[in-house]
Amino acid sequence: MNPPSTSFQNLAKKSPAEFTGKGAEIIGHPSKGGGELWYVDGHCTQIGCESLPFDPATALHALLNITPAQHVAWFTLSRKYHLKRKASVLLYVPVKNQDVDDRKRANELSAYFTEAMLEGRLSAFVNQVATAESTEKREAQRNEDDKEPIDGFRNAIFAIAFKCTHPNQVTVSSVIDYLRAHPEVAGKYSINDSILTPRTVRRHLKNLGFSWLEDGRKQGRPKK
Repeated sequence: MNPPSTSFQNLAKKSPAEFTGKGAEIIGHPSKGGGELWYVDGHCTQIGCESLPFDPATALHALLNITPAQHVAWFTLSRKYHLKRKASVLLYVPVKNQDVDDRKRANELSAYFTEAMLEGRLSAFVNQVATAESTEKREAQRNEDDKEPIDGFRNAIFAIAFKCTHPNQVTVSSVIDYLRAHPEVAGKYSINDSILTPRTVRRHLKNLGFSWLEDGRKQGRPKK
C-alpha cells in the first residue's frame, strides 16, 4: 500500500512520542521496518502493514521435492484458485507469461500419466493425485482462514487511528476494545473472544508489522 501523496516520500519515520500533528508524518518504529501510520496535519490518512515474510527460494525448493502426484495436484489447483499467484512467484515467471509456462509444465506432467498407464498403475496414481489435491485444498482453506483475523486487525487499527488525535492512543488494548465494541466487525473476520486476549492480539499485530504498539491500559484488560 503506497502513501496517498508524494509528500510522504523520503520522510524519516518517527516514533509516536515525536508526533507533532503538523504536515506529513510517518509514525512507526524508527529503527526498523514494519507497520506505519501516515498522518497529514494530525489526521491519519493511511496505514502500511507488513505480512509474514515469504521466501520464494525455500518454497521453490519444497515444490521441486514433492511427489509427482502432489506436483500434478498443486499445478491443477494453481490454475483454478488463488494459488496461481503463488505459482508465478515460485517460478519467477511474470503473470503475463504464466499461460505459456503452464502449458509447458502441463506437457511435462503428462509424462507421469503416460508412464503410469503403460505400467498398469494409472488408477492408483489418479487416487494419489486426488488425495494430494484434497490436502492442498484444506491447506489453502487454512491459509484463507488465517488471513481473516489479520484483515480485521488491520481495519481496527485504521478505524482507531482515524478517530484518535495522537498515534500513542493506538494501542493493543484500544484494538481489543474496538473489536469488543464492534462485534459485527469481529464476527466478519472470525475474531472471537478466544482471540481477543493481549497475547494473541499482539501476535496478530506483529504479523502486520505493528509490534511497536504500546500495550495500553493494563495490557488490554477489561475496563472497570
